Amino acid sequence: NYFLFMFKNEPGPTDHISYLDRPISERDLRDFILNPASKRNLWSCAVFPYFSNAWNPDDFPFDFKEVKVHVNDSAVVDYLPSGHSVKMFYITDKGNYGKRMTKIFRELTGPYR
Repeated sequence: NYFLFMFKNEPGPTDHISYLDRPISERDLRDFILNPASKRNLWSCAVFPYFSNAWNPDDFPFDFKEVKVHVNDSAVVDYLPSGHSVKMFYITDKGNYGKRMTKIFRELTGPYR
C-alpha cells in the first residue's frame, strides 16, 4: 500500500499511516497496479526476497557488505575502523543489474498480475 499511496498523493503532509491500513480498492488495483500504462521501476522491491530464507543470495546481482561508519555531531559520515558496523548495499553484477532486478521483481509480483 505504501507504493500505491505514493503514486496517488502529492508530496506534503498527509495522513499516510491510516492510508496504509486501508484495503486496496478494485479501482486502484486496476488503475495503478495492474495497468501496464502505469509502469513504474520498483526495483527496490526486488531486494525483499533477499532477506527470505526461501531465496538464495547468489541469485541476486547485489549484496550487502559490512562497513564501519562514524557520524559526528554535525551529521558528517566517515568510514572509520572505529565506527559502528552497518550493512551497505552494493552491486555485484553491474552489467546485468537492471535485467536481473526486473526478473526478480516479476517473479515476486507474478501472482498479483
